[in-house]
Amino acid sequence: MLLMIEGQSCQFKPIKTFRAEAGLPSEFGMDLFVTKNYAGLGCIHHAGAELQKIRAAVLDAVPRQQPREGWLTSTLTLQMLFRKTLYAVNDKIGLKTSEVDFAAMGFGEVCQAFVSALLRAQMEKQMPPSFSEVYLHWLSSTVVISRATYFHRHQEKPWRIQLVRTAYGRCGLIIHTDSETHYVHDPEHSCPVESFMSSLLSEVAHCFVVAMHQANIVQVM
Repeated sequence: MLLMIEGQSCQFKPIKTFRAEAGLPSEFGMDLFVTKNYAGLGCIHHAGAELQKIRAAVLDAVPRQQPREGWLTSTLTLQMLFRKTLYAVNDKIGLKTSEVDFAAMGFGEVCQAFVSALLRAQMEKQMPPSFSEVYLHWLSSTVVISRATYFHRHQEKPWRIQLVRTAYGRCGLIIHTDSETHYVHDPEHSCPVESFMSSLLSEVAHCFVVAMHQANIVQVM
């Protein structure tokens, strides 16, 4: 996992790898410092068909040519469609209305950021950005590092640990030892829909690139 933290690119090492390298037990991780309350949380384990309905509806609605309302406005239309479709299948997922709204807001922010970046690149006659660049910037903008510091003693040496969360929930640990700082990815508490969202947004971005290339907005594929 890659995130930008305080302007620096930080590659988060998988927690299993970090445990093996440091000789840590399997219980070392997010749950050791904070527990997650699963009561009332949504679940996608049996909602595969519903998620595919959302995917199909959204991808079908991405404009294939210059939209009358403009490219940026079309992202707002997509955002509203995403929310409507997610809400329509939510009886199988169980999200709160506020969680549906939050997911739609994030979806819209990424779409708008990507299309804006494509339009800006055209105006400045620059190479258009990749989706991964724009998505990384957005996801990093949602990073929150816990003010609380947790302590763990390993091999008689104290570690200071902070928790990292993004728009998808708690996702990692920043471990300060006496000599270095480690960035560790622990997805135990992350939102299970994260992979679906990032995949869908990547597909939407590709559709916009193709359409805007055909409209001579994106000159380089």
